[in-house]
Amino acid sequence: MPKKHCLIVEDDLPTSDAIADYLKSFFPDWEISQAVTQKAALRETLATRPDVIILDIALPDGDGLDIIRELAKSTFKQKSRFVVITALGRFGRGPHPGRPWMDQLESGERELVTAFFQKPFKWKEFLTALAQAADVPLPEAVTEFQEY
Repeated sequence: MPKKHCLIVEDDLPTSDAIADYLKSFFPDWEISQAVTQKAALRETLATRPDVIILDIALPDGDGLDIIRELAKSTFKQKSRFVVITALGRFGRGPHPGRPWMDQLESGERELVTAFFQKPFKWKEFLTALAQAADVPLPEAVTEFQEY
């Protein structure tokens, strides 16, 4: 099986590092990269073509959902899947304030998103969603993982 690549797009470095550490312990064969801005995420995505993108909505240079919109337009969209994370709650601001974040995406854009999590999230559910997004079996370590 080819090595999977996951891009973490999160502007809070301690959160990004914690996610990266968890991924490395549960998915040791995955390549992990990180970006803290929308611009860096788009550049990294086009350069490395990650299998899964963990995407924070609130980024210092724009709305993370714009990354989904941009990639949905490209031929690249068939490869990458998104797991969206946010501390902003379920309801967006943006062009449609008060509507759920996922409702602010067009249907073709929504198809790229496999899961949506509000911070803080349960790690076991999050890791399960990542395995599904990457189309890999759930590691036994995840099924045995106990959250406290």
